Amino acid sequence: MTKKRDANMDYLKVLSIIMIVFFHYFWNADYNWAAFNAPQQVLIAAAHMFGELGVDCFALVSGYYLSTSKKPFRAEKLWNLWKQIFMYSVLSMVVIHLFVHSYKLSAGTFGKLFFPVTSKVWWYATAYVLLYLFSPYINKLLNALSKEEHAKLIGLSLVLFAVIPTFAAVKNGNTENFLYYNRFIWLVVLYFIAGFIRRYGLDVPFAKQNITAGWKPWMKIHVISWAVLFVYIVIVRLICGSDMMDAAIYFRRPNSILMLVMAISLFMVFKECSLNGGKLIPFLSSCTLGIYMAHGGRSGQFWWNRIFHNPAYEGTWMVFADAFCALVIIMCTGVAIEFVRQKIENYLKTRKINRKQEA
Repeated sequence: MTKKRDANMDYLKVLSIIMIVFFHYFWNADYNWAAFNAPQQVLIAAAHMFGELGVDCFALVSGYYLSTSKKPFRAEKLWNLWKQIFMYSVLSMVVIHLFVHSYKLSAGTFGKLFFPVTSKVWWYATAYVLLYLFSPYINKLLNALSKEEHAKLIGLSLVLFAVIPTFAAVKNGNTENFLYYNRFIWLVVLYFIAGFIRRYGLDVPFAKQNITAGWKPWMKIHVISWAVLFVYIVIVRLICGSDMMDAAIYFRRPNSILMLVMAISLFMVFKECSLNGGKLIPFLSSCTLGIYMAHGGRSGQFWWNRIFHNPAYEGTWMVFADAFCALVIIMCTGVAIEFVRQKIENYLKTRKINRKQEA
């Protein structure tokens, strides 16, 4: 595994967390979307795709590396992950208690404080911990399968958890309400896909000849998928008028077919290109989970209820400027917190090693 390839995935992780933060701004906004004009509504509806696109890309990156790791599970890594989640649980509780006056402390909130993983304070953190625990056994399964069997496993999983829900959800608009689906199951499906790519590569669909290298064909697919989305949103706007938002964001969930195409094509773009990460990008990549927890889940009550979403911006282009400011401030805050946390953790680790050497 080369440093260049690692840098590629670091760039993708940074882009993914940027998309997630941008999505959370609009998803948590208490604006009346009907107050915005048609171009604004189209852009806002498109922005709703960013969140789960970032999530799917994160899951693909994790599966890509974990699926062929000789030691996919290490107790030390799990312990460090839990400590990080717990620290953000305590920090978010303190912040919202001080600044969100509507938030009331109770036995339930203290339970979530001390058990942030099992109480799903951040759904992705919980699902990722579960995925990490099961990864050694999933790998044994994938290693035992032939290429054809692996492809059939992915095909069956996608039919059940992506294709059927995408069409069956027309009535209720939620592709995640079918066949006992949940987010953990979807991360496992993406793990299957990433494991296949890691082992066998991935041919460009509908190409005249098999193409397993080069980022440009995948970029074309990604751009086409966005074009399809915009055409769909515009058609919905023409049919539904200003009351379009629910129908316009139909494909935003992680297991919709369009979202899956977007995620896989974007992942392959970064997998196949060559980027130099330097020192900054790997560091920012290491901060992504911290940035997610610093602004998502319970922490979001502080950002979205107290800091952003100015009512004066409703129906104006200033909402996009506010979203950009939110993105910059949240990214900088999350990076700063992670910088301090990592420094403290490295100091304590070094001190522990030195003590063992002196003993």
